[in-house]
Amino acid sequence: MEQRLVKKHVLLVYLALTVSAMMVSVGYSVDKTARHSDANDQENREEIQGNIIGSGNTSDTENEENEDLNAISKKNTRKRKANPNMWKRNVIKSRRNSGESYQNGKGKTVPTRILKPPCSETCRLKCTSKISLHRRQEIFDEYWGLGDITRQRDFIFKYVDFRMKERERSSKISEDEVKESRRLYISTTYQQTRKKTSLPNLFLSTLCISHQIVKTVAKKIKDASGSADVNRRGKVQCNPMLPDAVKQSIRSHTKFFKPIESHYCR
Repeated sequence: MEQRLVKKHVLLVYLALTVSAMMVSVGYSVDKTARHSDANDQENREEIQGNIIGSGNTSDTENEENEDLNAISKKNTRKRKANPNMWKRNVIKSRRNSGESYQNGKGKTVPTRILKPPCSETCRLKCTSKISLHRRQEIFDEYWGLGDITRQRDFIFKYVDFRMKERERSSKISEDEVKESRRLYISTTYQQTRKKTSLPNLFLSTLCISHQIVKTVAKKIKDASGSADVNRRGKVQCNPMLPDAVKQSIRSHTKFFKPIESHYCR
């Protein structure tokens, strides 16, 4: 009986020691695992912080590189300079004054100016016998080679003689109409500036112009007293706002009128 009790007591002690040993080992492993996980967490945190710092440094580096590129691009770029000679309207004007083909504002293509044929053989002034075709071509090239409307008007003025009309065949002429005759001349040689023979039709056909241009030159010469006036087309600036002095003068003028009731109130 006593031996059984001793064995039972020894067995209980052994079981207790085994259980305590197992608990100690489990606790150690848990502690070790916890310490290992803490170490891993610390390493992960350090790695994350390193990545954040690295990304910050990378972004700063990229920003610096972008700033450097912008600075280089600003140094290489320059402000565009206006080139009025290449503007569309100025190109059209230049081609028109040079007698070349161009496209007007309506989209119509205006043909190139060419030397027109002379008068017929039945012309009473005998124009074809007074000037050669070669000389006419020289005059044509000289006129359209100027390329400027003011110089072309001066060129026409050299070959136009203005005289007062001796008589009027029609009484239906307004007072505003210029009452003078215009005689157009052509120099038969290059040295001569004027030939005292009136050849109006041959003059216009040689320069390939209309009589309206001659009328315009006559008006410009008359207004400028002996020389062709400078071309002033396209020189007027856009003035959308009226000056204060003009506005005040209009207000003062309207105050002179007596106000009356509207017809709706009558």
